Amino acid sequence: MWKAVLNLSDMSPFIGKIVDKKQILQLTASGKINSEREEVKLKRVFSNLLVTGILVGAFTSNNTLAANVLASSVKVTMIEASFMPIEFGFKIDKPAGACAAGTFLKWTGQGADVTAKSNNAMAVYSMVLAAFTTGKNLELGVDDATCTVHVIQIW
Repeated sequence: MWKAVLNLSDMSPFIGKIVDKKQILQLTASGKINSEREEVKLKRVFSNLLVTGILVGAFTSNNTLAANVLASSVKVTMIEASFMPIEFGFKIDKPAGACAAGTFLKWTGQGADVTAKSNNAMAVYSMVLAAFTTGKNLELGVDDATCTVHVIQIW
């Protein structure tokens, strides 16, 4: 198991900076890490680096929430219900982020079990059908990476 001791007075240039295994080995060779002083398990250091990397990645990457876009005042131009009762698709007259106008947008039923998902999909399908037949506008929250609708309102 890797073990090392950090002499904090020699580490001042590295405080607040992330160091990797290669840098730690270089510090060991230069004498800045001394095995005769307090022992620090490198496993813990690497674990902390991993957690820091995951947190930084989570807040800076293009995750699902970051891909959601709002499509306002859109009209339904077509509905495709072949995959009911859990899922259906429809097209709108305007683009929704990266999803061009006329691209199939997908709604998948939300809920804890199959019955809840089916009921949700049928309720949203009814809303989309009402918007289509009456010419009402929809406002959509769309994941533009997958063209999946997550939020829908009629007005």
